Amino acid sequence: MKTAKSKMKTINLGDIDIAKSPKIRLCQDAEAVADYTKAYRKKKGLPPIVVAEGAPGKFILADGHHRVEAARAAGLKKIEAEVIPGGYEAAFLYALSANATNGVRRTNADKHHAIEIAYNKFPRASSRAIAEMCAVDDGTVAKVRRLINAQKKRDQAAEVSEATKTPSGDAIQQPAPSATPEPEETVIGIDTRHYPARRRPKGILPEEWVAQNSSIERRQPGENPAADQSLNIKDFIVLVRDAAMKVAPDDRKHVPEKLRSLADQLEIPTSQVVVSE
Repeated sequence: MKTAKSKMKTINLGDIDIAKSPKIRLCQDAEAVADYTKAYRKKKGLPPIVVAEGAPGKFILADGHHRVEAARAAGLKKIEAEVIPGGYEAAFLYALSANATNGVRRTNADKHHAIEIAYNKFPRASSRAIAEMCAVDDGTVAKVRRLINAQKKRDQAAEVSEATKTPSGDAIQQPAPSATPEPEETVIGIDTRHYPARRRPKGILPEEWVAQNSSIERRQPGENPAADQSLNIKDFIVLVRDAAMKVAPDDRKHVPEKLRSLADQLEIPTSQVVVSE
């Protein structure tokens, strides 16, 4: 629709800056582009597109995205255009209400998209002002504004929740491994000292050490009470024998007799009670 200050002009398709032109529609109608392409090839007249001049010799498309694409598909180099004054802002305002009464009619989604774009650009504008910009009724604008404000509240609540959320178990930083190696498993010898688990403590004969470790590894405590008692008696014998070695030589000769007497009370075979004199 030609305005009082607009002018008709044939312009080069290459002088239209599509990338910087406002896009109000959500998507193009492929069928309409195909129909327009056929019309251009048959040299049937189509309404001129509407552009605003941006930089000298460059144009911002306000209305006619389908026609521009069809003209290029038909191999045209030039196209008829209505040039309106005002640059990008003029093209933007014109695009908000384009095709309200002719051309490829807007869908409800296109109208809602136009209202959202206008509301974001002019947040202080009244619903009536936005309705005039987008060529829709006031009720539609009020409905879309409620939807936009509700979405903004949800987005804000989500941001607050994300900021205060406790990191998940996977996100919790695990403590760094200690530079100090874990202490080796130890056992206590009859001399009350700690020894590595695989090292024979002082005072235990090799055969006793092998027997104890092999039996301990194969069974759990309590599984064989008799064997547990046997181990305790052996430990006692070794303990007493080592203690006897510290007795003065003159008194050491009395130790075997006392040990044999004790062995009889504990029902230990006397062959096990051997003390070096």
